[in-house]
Amino acid sequence: MCGLKIGLPVFILLTAAPALEWDSIIRLTTHPTRQQSGYSYQKSIAIDSSENIWVFWQDYRNSFPQLWYRMFDPAARLWLPESQFTRLPVICKPPSLACDHQGNLHLFWHIEDVNPPDFRGIWYQRFDAHSRQWQPETLLVPAPIPRVLKYPSVAVDPDSGIVHIVFFGNPDTGGFPQVFHKEFVPGTGWLPTEQLTSHPASHEAASIAVDHCGNLCVVWLGADLGSSTVQVLTRLRINGQWQPIEQVSTLPGNLTQYQPAVCAGENNTWHIVWYGQYPNWPAYQIYYRTRTLSGWSEITVLSRFTQYSQYYPSIAYLDNRCFAVWYGKTTTSPQTPQLQIAWQNPQGTWTEPVPLTSFNQTTPDQPVILTSPDAKLHILFTGDSAGNLDVYYLSGRITGSGIPDGQPAINNLPARIIAPNSGQVQLTDIPYYRVYRPDGRQVKSIRASGLYLIEYSQNGAPRFQKLIYLSPKN
Repeated sequence: MCGLKIGLPVFILLTAAPALEWDSIIRLTTHPTRQQSGYSYQKSIAIDSSENIWVFWQDYRNSFPQLWYRMFDPAARLWLPESQFTRLPVICKPPSLACDHQGNLHLFWHIEDVNPPDFRGIWYQRFDAHSRQWQPETLLVPAPIPRVLKYPSVAVDPDSGIVHIVFFGNPDTGGFPQVFHKEFVPGTGWLPTEQLTSHPASHEAASIAVDHCGNLCVVWLGADLGSSTVQVLTRLRINGQWQPIEQVSTLPGNLTQYQPAVCAGENNTWHIVWYGQYPNWPAYQIYYRTRTLSGWSEITVLSRFTQYSQYYPSIAYLDNRCFAVWYGKTTTSPQTPQLQIAWQNPQGTWTEPVPLTSFNQTTPDQPVILTSPDAKLHILFTGDSAGNLDVYYLSGRITGSGIPDGQPAINNLPARIIAPNSGQVQLTDIPYYRVYRPDGRQVKSIRASGLYLIEYSQNGAPRFQKLIYLSPKN
């Protein structure tokens, strides 16, 4: 294209009401102390091959916070009582877990207490589906003082059962925290730990996903590619070979971004969400981007409340579409943050956010979404009810003929033709479109770089809005 190019197109599509049904929210913890599930990118919930739902959290009712859990028994159709899991003389940090195709459960957590020092590092424990027994806990990756290793995130190959974890912390040689990967191969055992980053700056919030081909996508926060601020970065492993590091959050202004999460789709497609800043917007927003073997998609803004901050997204994939959850205040709930959900149709367009909660005092935090083959959605989050954090669970299901498809894919719409040879975009001849600047002024043509809102309406009713950022061609 000539004259102008699309530096960053981001858009919001408005579609029909959700074809989803939700059960009542269940408060899984009742003890009057703090209970904390893992970060959104860790996933402290898993579903095994027998459809048992496992939920783990960090619990403060002991002298040293330990891991506790509950399990939903589908045969009895009830949640079993809260049970203590670890009994160690140190603080156990919030966990991450996943199930393999044989029903084995893989649980990870970390310990960073200085005293006693022999417990520091990444811990692992496995539930054997055949014997229905937990195997002994193992200090998988020790972290002797002053080294610290934190917050493992786990993903299991859905076909081979290979277990992958990533975590961040200090290398053996010292220095800034880096991102590490380790994998378990059935019949072989644990392979040596790999260091994925080396840039002399801090790294954190590492998350991993694996697809049916055994390819990996790792995302984290860092400044590996020379940014002066923290950005979302990724590294793929394709056919067993690690690829170069790439920056996901290529938003204008080089502003700080936060806490990514990733899931695997079909055909070597990776779906990544995060939250962060955008120039001239007063609040954090939720962003989404995909990576295929052929390259990157545009960046999509999933949240549309630019005056209210949105936080901690999680993403899951089911039936050729993604579902994303996060929390934040909205125009209908300007005082109390609520859980929000948005989803794709099979063509990749997203719905507007839909609130999942209507809390008056409880603030949800660190939501995570999981899907199961029976077309169910499982959401875990913490909330500060009764003056302390508790763990909550919400389940839903796709109903009827499924999620409505909404509008055609954005790339097929005339609004994409925005850079003629003149370097000026005339809009008066495009039916049903209006274009606005951020200050609300309607414009008849685009002559300069900047942020614009393109609104498409028909018969007086808005059908979608698309935010585009135009920059001069290099």
